[in-house]
Amino acid sequence: MDCLSYISWDSGPNQIHGTTYQLSSGDGGRIGQSYLFNSPLSYFQASGFLLLGQSYSPYSFSMWLRPLVTTSGTIMQISSQTNGLGWCLPFLGLSSSGEIIAISWTGSSAPTIVGPVLVSGQWVHIALTYKPSDSMRLYINGELYGQTSAFVYAPGLTPMTVTLGNHLNGTACANGGIERDQYYGQIDEFYLFSRELSQADVTTLANP
Repeated sequence: MDCLSYISWDSGPNQIHGTTYQLSSGDGGRIGQSYLFNSPLSYFQASGFLLLGQSYSPYSFSMWLRPLVTTSGTIMQISSQTNGLGWCLPFLGLSSSGEIIAISWTGSSAPTIVGPVLVSGQWVHIALTYKPSDSMRLYINGELYGQTSAFVYAPGLTPMTVTLGNHLNGTACANGGIERDQYYGQIDEFYLFSRELSQADVTTLANP
């Protein structure tokens, strides 16, 4: 079934609904169905994330990934404009060597965690957590993989748009080693939180 452009409903209490562009339903998700990013301009987008644009705000996100190309791809981008411009940052993506990379921003530098090389065609659970004046932590399949030293997140002080699968026009953002390009593969069970997830939370999400 093609899902070229339609509303995607928020299962949480905030009702921040998203829109998909040139996506297809995957051939079976990790849990139920998934989004398949399989064209040069495939992406999911949702706007209005107020706290994600504020300094000293905690955040976490998690998702299942099944990459089909592992040598490049912006998996999650945040920006102050829906076209990817303004204040922008790729929170999660792939390096040219296939590593999963997570980054944040302090106002002058991009704290970065370089994760493992992902395997094409294989599902993997990714979770990232952050608490103000504390470290950013990357979890792979429910296990803590790496963390940064303490820092203060310094975003654009405006509500943010989250885009999955593409950086759109945000080519001038800091990238932390992420190879900016279309992400090709599947994404399932994407969650975004305005708090730091605990190890127990991550374990639950990674073991449905």
